[in-house]
Formats: sequence, C-alpha cells, structure tokens
Amino acid sequence: PLPRTWHDDPTDGSKSGASLNSEGLPNSGIEYYIDEKTIKESMGDTGKPYMVSISGATLKDNIEMLKMILSVAKQNNISAIELNLACPNVIGKPIIAYDFDQMDDVLTQVSKINGIKDIPLGVKMPPYFDGPHFQQAAKVLNKHKDIVRYAASINT
Repeated sequence: PLPRTWHDDPTDGSKSGASLNSEGLPNSGIEYYIDEKTIKESMGDTGKPYMVSISGATLKDNIEMLKMILSVAKQNNISAIELNLACPNVIGKPIIAYDFDQMDDVLTQVSKINGIKDIPLGVKMPPYFDGPHFQQAAKVLNKHKDIVRYAASINT
C-alpha cells in the first residue's frame, strides 16, 4: 500500500542482443492511484476505463489495497482491478501463481471481501511451460470464476 522505490542499480542490462529489467515496481502508493484528482489528471476527458493494478508484498497488503479501492471505486470511476499474482519483485517470496495451493488461498481470501463482486477483478499470471501447469492454473481460476473476470498473461 505504501510508495515503493526502485531496486538498486543496475535495474536493466543488455548483453548479446538480450535485455532484462527489474525496477522493483516503483510507485507512489495506492492512495495516490485511487485519488480522484490523480484519476482525473491521468484520464482527462478520454472516456477510457481506469484500472488499478496491485501487487502487495503480502496477502494482508493485497487485501488492504483491495478494500481501499472498493471503498472509492464507484465515486472515482475505477472500472476494474488487476491483482498481480505473477510478480517476481517481492523479495524473498516465490511467484504466487506458481504455487497453486497459495494461489487458491489468495483467491479464497479475496472472495471474502465485501463488495469484491461489484467491480471486474482480473489476475495477472506468469508464463507456464508445462501442460499440467496450465491445467492446474485453470482449475484454480475456474474455482474462483465468481470473482475472477479475466486473466492477463504473460507477466515477468
């Protein structure tokens, strides 16, 4: 929920025609991105939907941010929420969507949030490389299709 700074340098690199970046999700904190003024300045009169994408350091952070977004979504014209389950930038933590039991638990906890079905919720997913992983991920997402309206891939 709090602002984050960049990872220490180097945050990107190139070698032999390949590149890699890892900025560490620098941002201004959730309150900034759900503020009416920020949204109006960002969107202007475009009429385009405004989506908030989150990736907390903990499940508690994600639950807190989801509740904060839901509390102002209607009045501030927030059209959708994306929960990043594929973030490789949570230091010391594995990517949630590679641990199917953890992904199921996260979505179970999210489903208990009052009002979560009132706004489209999507999940950002990592790349999968094995058929059984696609099947396991689909099984978890289908179990939670009452709250998960879309899946975005591929992150990282």
